[in-house]
Amino acid sequence: MHDKKTKDTSSLVKGILERISSLDSLAYYKMEDLISDAEKFGEHLSKNFKANQIRKFHSYISKFWQKFISNKMKYENDQEKFKEDILDELSFVKVYLAYQAGRTKSDVYKDFEKIIGKAIDKVKTSKDFETFKKFYDAILAYHKYYGGKD
Repeated sequence: MHDKKTKDTSSLVKGILERISSLDSLAYYKMEDLISDAEKFGEHLSKNFKANQIRKFHSYISKFWQKFISNKMKYENDQEKFKEDILDELSFVKVYLAYQAGRTKSDVYKDFEKIIGKAIDKVKTSKDFETFKKFYDAILAYHKYYGGKD
C-alpha cells in the first residue's frame, strides 16, 4: 500500500511539474488547471506539511507581493525595474526552499520545493507574478481546507 501511495504522489508531482514546464509563460496557466493542480497539491501537502514549515517562505512572498502591488503600474511599464525589484529577489527564494528541503529531509517539503521552484522559474513578467501568487495562495488555501496543521 505504501508503494502505491508513493507512486500516486510521484505521479501527482510529476504531472504538475510537466504542466508548469510546458507553459511558455506562467500567465498562460489556465485557471481551471491552476485551481485543480493547487487543490490536489494542497491536499497532498496537508498530510505531512505543517504551516509553520512555510511561514518564513510565506513572509518573503508577502513582502514581494506588497511591493509589487504598491508599484504595479510602474512594473507593468518597466519590466527591467520589475526584474530588479521583484524577480531577482523571488529567484533567490529558491535558495531558501532548497535549504529547507535539505534540512528537513521531508519528501513532502521536497515536493513543495520542486513545484514552487518550477513556478518561480516561469515568472518573467508582472502577469506571471500575479499568476504565481494565485497558484501559491490556492495551494495554501487547499492545504488548510484539507486539514493542514498550523
